[in-house]
Parts: sequence; C-alpha cells; structure tokens
Amino acid sequence: MSRFAFLAGGRLHISNDSKVSELKSQFAQAIRDRALAMQQRHAWKSEGTGAQFMGAWAKPRTMDPAEMPIEISAVAHADTPGSLLYVVETPDICGLLRVENLGLEETRLWHSNDTRIRDLSRHPAEPRLACAVTYPAGTANIGVLRADGGGLKEITEGDSVDMAPSWVPGKTEELVFQSAGLGRGRDGIVRGLGPFHIQHLDLERGEIETIAEDARFDFLNPRCDAEGGLYFIRRPYRTDTQPLWRLALDVLLIPFRLLWAVFQFFNFFTNIFTGKPLTSAGASSQRSLDAKRLVLWGNVIEAEKEMRKRNAGDAPDLVPKTWELVRRASDRAETVIAKGVLSYDLLPDGGVLYSNGSAVFLRQPDGKTERLLRHEFIVQVIALG
Repeated sequence: MSRFAFLAGGRLHISNDSKVSELKSQFAQAIRDRALAMQQRHAWKSEGTGAQFMGAWAKPRTMDPAEMPIEISAVAHADTPGSLLYVVETPDICGLLRVENLGLEETRLWHSNDTRIRDLSRHPAEPRLACAVTYPAGTANIGVLRADGGGLKEITEGDSVDMAPSWVPGKTEELVFQSAGLGRGRDGIVRGLGPFHIQHLDLERGEIETIAEDARFDFLNPRCDAEGGLYFIRRPYRTDTQPLWRLALDVLLIPFRLLWAVFQFFNFFTNIFTGKPLTSAGASSQRSLDAKRLVLWGNVIEAEKEMRKRNAGDAPDLVPKTWELVRRASDRAETVIAKGVLSYDLLPDGGVLYSNGSAVFLRQPDGKTERLLRHEFIVQVIALG
C-alpha cells in the first residue's frame, strides 16, 4: 500500500510512498478570497468618516474571512488513477469537486446553497455516485447523481437518518447503507436516534431489505466485497437518556445559566455598537476545542479527552475498543478484523486499510497488520492503489 488519502481536521491529505502532502482546494480558496474582497469593499462603512456617516449599526457583524470554517467533509475514489472526488462545505455553500493528478487539476462538478451532501460512493462500473443528502432538521436521505455532478435524485425518504451508501460489487443497481429512525416527542422535537441498522436497496425493483440489525448495537459504514461478505463497524448503541443525577445537576445550574443568558444579551448589543465583545477570554480556546471534537454518526467524540484517556503508545484510539470492524460472510459467520476502528476501506486483494483516528493501519489478507503513519483526528481513509 503505497498511496492512500485521509481526512483530518477538515483537510484532505495524500500519502504517497510515505510522503504526506495536503491537497489544497482551489474552490475553497476562491470562496475565502471572495469573502475577503467583499469585506474590503464594505470596509469604508466601519472606518473613518464613512463609519461616522453610516452610524454604529453599519459596523460589520460578519465573520472574519480568515476564520471562516471551510472543510472537506467527504472523499471518494474517482474513475481514473490519481483522481479523487470530494465535498467542500462552508456555512453558506456545499460543493462537489473532482481533482486530477492528486491535486494539480480541480473541476467543480456541483454546488448548492441549499443542499448538503456527504458520504460519497462511486459506482464501480458506471458514471454514477451515491451520497447522503443531509438536512438541518437532522434527517438524511440517500441520493444518486451522475458522475459529472448532475441529476441529483433522492431515493430514500422518511423521518430517518440514511447515510454511508456503498455500491454492491457485481450488482449494477444495488447498494447498502446505514439507517436509524428519529424519535420525536409530542411537540415534534427530536428526542433521540434509534440504533443504526444496515439496509440493502435494489434500485431496479424498488425494494429495501434490512440485512443487519440488533437493538444493542449500531451497525455503521457498510461495505460489500466481491465474495459476498459484508463489512461494517459495530459499536454498542448508546441512548441519550440522562441519569437522575444529571437531571438534578441541570436543575441546580438553572440560575447560573439564566445569568449567562443575560450576559450574552448585553454582550450582543455591546458588540454591535462598539465592535468589541464585553470579554475576549475563551474565544481562541473555544475554536481550539471545536477543532478537537468529532461528530461521528450521531455521537460527539471529545477527541483530545479520548486520546488522554487511552494514552497507550503514541497512536491511541479515538474511539473505544468496542468499535469493532466486522466481516460477516455469506453464511453469516462473523470475524472481528480490528478493534477501535473509526474508518476503513477495502482493498482488491482482500486487505483492509483502516484508522483508529490517530493512525492508519494496513491489514494484509494473511492477517498481518502494520502501521503506515500517525496523524491527529483522522475521520476517513481511502486507498489509492
């Protein structure tokens, strides 16, 4: 395994013969450049005589372009060696890009201000992609589009979270994906997420079948191999039900939270009229904290905390050992491939490339495992051949 790509901290990295380089998105840089140019064009409203004429309400309240969150949230193989597909997201836009020669030529295939896609999967034989279409309300549907970015069509629906689609090898119109139902209260507000199970979808027949489920576990990131085996990450299902001591603590903290809300109210108006908050303490530390939190299929992982908790060696798991990579054969016999797995990819020779969040490992078909590199906060890894 000489080449692979991985996502870490919202950035795409390429490992080529043990040399790691970051792939810089031209599209992402263009978004930041436009935001900076717009800020400069309107700077007169908040500086010098322009600010005096426009008044305090004209002070800019937009985000500094240098701090605008721009991340690459998904990556997938393209149809030719050295080419990749990936998704770039900002607070206002989502784009699907194709890159050739591992970063030298970038093409924008699709972008939208309203629609968000993730979890890309390229069809092994046809110019089609599968993806997850996500919504602010918390739902997600499986979508299919052409490889050139056109014709996006959602093929699942309902009050559920359908994610991580993957085409079935040798089956032109079949794919697998993970799905979990949303639990809502009488007020319609989401109260919880049920356990993820694995669905098999036949596009030609329009049939969906549940092929792996257990109320005690989440089954995540399904992949099928050419022999009919089903791979997935299995983790214990965790509900959002709070213990009684947590409820009592929340009641005790009500006065302090009310005081905090009052402070934020005055902080908002102070920021509008003076351009400065009441206090700057904690701003940089909060940005650092956000960068060290990983949202993984409904769970928030405090990455830095988990690294300290599992500080065994120089590449600790970011997820518990109970996150197991499992292969279920066609006769339903199961084999645990590795533990503490956050992401993985299947290789043509039967090997598996996987990550525990802080390193990338290669498991050979004979079971031998070697570590290929170490890096912080890895959330996805794919093989490049």
